[in-house]
Amino acid sequence: MYYIQVKVLSFKNIKPSLRPLPSGFPPFSPSGWSCSVSVISENGHIVRYDRRISMEGFKQLATNHPHVFALIVTLTLYLFATASFMLGMVIPAGGYKPHVGQIIGRLITILVFVFIIWRFGWLTSAGLTRIGGWQQWLVLLVLVVYVVAAALYAYFGNFKLSIASPKMAGVVALSQLTIGMVEETVYRGLVLYTFVRLWANTRWGLVASVLLSALFFGASHMVWVAFGKPVLQSTLLSLSAFESGVFYGAIVLASGSIWPAVILHGLVNAAVNVNLIGFPNYQETGNPDQVRK
Repeated sequence: MYYIQVKVLSFKNIKPSLRPLPSGFPPFSPSGWSCSVSVISENGHIVRYDRRISMEGFKQLATNHPHVFALIVTLTLYLFATASFMLGMVIPAGGYKPHVGQIIGRLITILVFVFIIWRFGWLTSAGLTRIGGWQQWLVLLVLVVYVVAAALYAYFGNFKLSIASPKMAGVVALSQLTIGMVEETVYRGLVLYTFVRLWANTRWGLVASVLLSALFFGASHMVWVAFGKPVLQSTLLSLSAFESGVFYGAIVLASGSIWPAVILHGLVNAAVNVNLIGFPNYQETGNPDQVRK
């Protein structure tokens, strides 16, 4: 049997405003964190030692190899999505199972990725602390009405928003909003800005940034293969998600904020899923295109 050991190696440059840390504990700052990872056998011998991993090194990876960084982020999101799914299965929530556990899992996912963006010093640049101008929100209002109406008509043949169970509808809507926030934080916050900060000098650089972030966003939907969906159907869902990713990326670049995309993404998903609650064999979906009539 082997054990994995993670050791904190160093923290640097503590700010004077922070309260003193216990004696012997090194000071902390976002840019100074580093750790080592060791694999240890039962008898205590180190059989493998990986070099120091630092947040600054992770940021350098994003700068020097943005495609590799985006792939790592996507694989990490796969793990969090799986963990959220399992959490939904194990947390007792009565009639609201598995939604409550999945909401908790997604909120944890959001905190982790926001933490990474903060440690990179990108909170404002990536659009998390900006809300956008009133002009963008006015356009968003029109888009929300149009896209939600179009989604309802496409899947149900009418514009009626039917709420079979108000309490369940609220839980499902919250669940869908957390899906929108996870995906927009990861792909339009972290991944898109990773490309934009390198290629924003030209118009084609911005176009490439949007397309690549949307490509990774679309690829992330292949996770449905692991949950039993056919490969062809999952591929088509991924292509649909790619198209949505281009649209959301354009919104983020135009507004300078991820929040219009978060709201639009979440509301569209919520409208479709809330309307599905009364259907036989209802199953929540994070993508309206996964609805089976």
